[in-house]
Amino acid sequence: MRVDILNMREEYLTDALIQQLIKYMPTPQQLTRLEEYRDDSEKLHEAERFALTLGSIKRLEARLKSTCFKIKFSELVQDIKPDIVAATAACDEVKKSKRFATILRLVLLFGNYMNSGSRNGEAFGFEISYLPKLSSTKAQDNRTTLLHFLTEIVEQKHPDCLNFHQDLHHVDLAARVSFRTFKGDLCIKI
Repeated sequence: MRVDILNMREEYLTDALIQQLIKYMPTPQQLTRLEEYRDDSEKLHEAERFALTLGSIKRLEARLKSTCFKIKFSELVQDIKPDIVAATAACDEVKKSKRFATILRLVLLFGNYMNSGSRNGEAFGFEISYLPKLSSTKAQDNRTTLLHFLTEIVEQKHPDCLNFHQDLHHVDLAARVSFRTFKGDLCIKI
């Protein structure tokens, strides 16, 4: 078994076996006490000799965890691959959509116009988190929003941009992908 662990032979080291080895690994205090009997190991029980053998393997826990990750890696990739594909495709669609870029350009122009005279009046860009605020930025009549005004301008000047969502097929799928879940899937908890 020691040779199998040292060589990390996956045909003998199953995920369940690795989990059990990690769970029941002797503590450093236990290993120190067992080391006292190394020269006289016949006095030790078979389980204690096994623990002593395990204790002689350097960085055992790190080796076992990395082997466990290696064993589970292809399964993990298969599980998260659809999410990766959807997110990548959505990013490409957003970058390549001329119609969406036109709408974003209009939002930037509106923001620069509204902020003219201030240090924010000549911005080169804006954070995407500002887009939901378009519906809460109201005109003097307190009924019309910046989103209404944007829609009006797009309808009049850029009617082809009204269907920008047709350029973004994978965005709905990518929006369902949680970065925290995605990150958690990549970090195996042992």
